[in-house]
Amino acid sequence: MVNSKSFVKDLTKFANKNAPEKFDMIMIKVVSDLVTSVVFLTPVDTGRLRGGWQVGVGSMDLSSELPPDPGGSQTVKRAQDEIRAAAAGGKTLIGKIVYVYNNVFYAEYIEYGTDRIAPFAMLRESIALVQGSFR
Repeated sequence: MVNSKSFVKDLTKFANKNAPEKFDMIMIKVVSDLVTSVVFLTPVDTGRLRGGWQVGVGSMDLSSELPPDPGGSQTVKRAQDEIRAAAAGGKTLIGKIVYVYNNVFYAEYIEYGTDRIAPFAMLRESIALVQGSFR
């Protein structure tokens, strides 16, 4: 099981150790790596689930429906642009919550499984991969 509180503590220690002014660069890298991993670990049928991954800084837009992206590259680019824009022009990510989420209604069933399908764990595996890169 992924311990997100531990990961946040590890990330904060890493950011503080490597100068607070580099925090945004570190967060952009972490979020970009996480999004890239989760998008490409997401199974594809129509591309709707893969195209549904989003980044929200401070909040999640649960009303948006994004186009299918079977290849995943447009989704990754959109998410990376979003996180970079949140830290551009004198803005900072310090103190902000960054969400990586998917509001396609069946995302949870694919992630955790059901009594009929095995869990795919694309988000949990991606978090573990990114978390491991900071140890």
